[in-house]
Amino acid sequence: MEMVQAETLSASAKTAEANLRMLGKRKRTMLPRQASLYLQRIAGRLRAVGEEASVDAVWPPALMRLALLRRTELGDMRAADNLGRLLLDVPGIHAEMSDIEPAHAIDGYNLLMMDVMRQTSGHTAAVRCLAETLISDYPRAKDECLPYSRATNLVLVDTLGMLCPFLAAYGRYHDSEEAVLTAKRQLLRFVECNVDGESHLPFHGYRAGGPYRLGLHGWGRGIGWYLLGLCDTIMELPEADAERSVLIKAFGEAVDTLTKLQRTDGHWGWAPLYPEARSDASVAGFCGYAMVRARRAGFLDSRYDDAIDRAAQALRRATDVNGVVTGSSGECRGLLSYSRRFGPQPWLQGTACAFLSLWPME
Repeated sequence: MEMVQAETLSASAKTAEANLRMLGKRKRTMLPRQASLYLQRIAGRLRAVGEEASVDAVWPPALMRLALLRRTELGDMRAADNLGRLLLDVPGIHAEMSDIEPAHAIDGYNLLMMDVMRQTSGHTAAVRCLAETLISDYPRAKDECLPYSRATNLVLVDTLGMLCPFLAAYGRYHDSEEAVLTAKRQLLRFVECNVDGESHLPFHGYRAGGPYRLGLHGWGRGIGWYLLGLCDTIMELPEADAERSVLIKAFGEAVDTLTKLQRTDGHWGWAPLYPEARSDASVAGFCGYAMVRARRAGFLDSRYDDAIDRAAQALRRATDVNGVVTGSSGECRGLLSYSRRFGPQPWLQGTACAFLSLWPME
């Protein structure tokens, strides 16, 4: 269940174009020099995939902006300029408080971290409004965790990656203990009640108070959301934090299982526990991003370098002549409603760009 409210296709495409324009000039990425053709061709291709609503959702272009953020952190000034312009009109800034949902938190994180890097406070009001709405005014499930959207009482794995890094970072840089506690509660509760004790991989979601372990066990992109949420939250917590080691352990156990399920070509299936499941490039994009972030941060060791490198190579091979990464499963429409349509989905572009900007380590 990855659907949220609309953002225009043109904004999504502009973000992707800016992303690809810069990354296309880098050696050893999956992006060719013809990246400028992306804007002209991707809109029509995405519409033709059959998952049109996905293009207009809040979170896919936010993931593209996240890739620009990672390039900015590496010192790419062109990325910084493009990101600065694109962040002027993100949906979360202009959304009514009653419309704010966890998916907006990805861009909340982008805005916050841009201010941190630039040592400015230009986005402080928007970031504070978003964080305080999610902390104080957003509906809670019975266990005090945040549901995926206002329209459901389901706590989903997707929400971990969308919400928790933002709240942890907001708590760190704006001295909000409640924000940090909310992020950690969301993750720890999910690890406790919705992760399989043997495989250490998550189920799709649960209802507070039960039933738990709903949806597919080990949905591939869901594993990616899980790892992303754990990794980027861990990186915002001080080493002395009592729960940090618990989250690192959960991350490491999931990665250990995941690497054993990696295929010889570097991909994972859309449901990695099932050998017959078709390969899904979005799993490599999401999981590879989280793994390389953890590797650079020091809580994933060099034993996993080969798995990371094979995932990176798989994404490069999955890139077509126009610089578009292909082979991603379509949008999940609900628990046990997993798309079997594969193509150049927009969320893959952002995570793949972010991942391949960070690997190999520089």
